[in-house]
Amino acid sequence: MNAPMNARWATEWLATRGWRPFAFQREVWRAVASGRSGVLHASTGAGKIDHWEQMLRHEDPTFRAWAVRMAGHLEFCRGHHEKAAALAKDPAPDVQLQVAIAARKFFNVDPLPVLCDVLTHCGDDKLIPHI
Repeated sequence: MNAPMNARWATEWLATRGWRPFAFQREVWRAVASGRSGVLHASTGAGKIDHWEQMLRHEDPTFRAWAVRMAGHLEFCRGHHEKAAALAKDPAPDVQLQVAIAARKFFNVDPLPVLCDVLTHCGDDKLIPHI
């Protein structure tokens, strides 16, 4: 996944809501593209859940993996952990890995069945069984 594609995807997503990226958002995207951390604060009501759910359904497994990772750490995802846990059956190993790591952090989701789903669907992955 390259940075221009990510910036384009984000710009297109914002446009679907009639919005345009701010300069500080473009600055964050450039930071991430150069390998630095990009932290962006989004206020309540800014559409985080909609964006997060789009990431969970994105065709690029990197987006799905990051959405699962976010679910384990962010309070706004708390009522939606079942959606992230369902990606235990995702065909992408990176997504399965993030589900295995985050499963114990999901609110109101029993981690054992989630971890069993990951193990059942991970094929011959060398790392996932050790998580």
